[in-house]
Amino acid sequence: MKALNIFGLILALVLVLYCIDIIRDISELMEELQRRFDYRSLKSSFFIGLQNIALDGAFVFILICLFFGVLFGGNLKNVRRKTTRVISIIGCVFTLVVFIFNIYIITIAGKLNFGVIYLSWALFALITVAFTIVLIVQTVRFNRPKKTGVEEEDILHSVEVDFEIE
Repeated sequence: MKALNIFGLILALVLVLYCIDIIRDISELMEELQRRFDYRSLKSSFFIGLQNIALDGAFVFILICLFFGVLFGGNLKNVRRKTTRVISIIGCVFTLVVFIFNIYIITIAGKLNFGVIYLSWALFALITVAFTIVLIVQTVRFNRPKKTGVEEEDILHSVEVDFEIE
């Protein structure tokens, strides 16, 4: 699980970079809108560009939601710590909500307000970064060997003393 959680953290960081790239794409569309004088045709091409970004992002985020659903479900099943269970349950619910929202975006062909779409993606990216960091820490703690307080040499010494073995 530790390797899967580390991959999840890397993927979550890539999502943050993807959201930054979307901001850059929107800035380029805005600059193009300001450079030209035919605002009617350019305004329609601007909204078509936003719809394309929304649809492309929705498809990408559906695949990513599937991965994080498996990641959170696997942590829920394999790591037996309360913090991991709580984070995994919240992560599964949030991933399911974002998954359904992205399917909705595809069904309406990206005609929703792009600010709402982008906000959901950015929020999902930031939350998955935080959750995967917590899951990595919890997985490392879960897999750490537990000390019983009694060393093997102490047990052998006790046996030798009790049975007077030389």
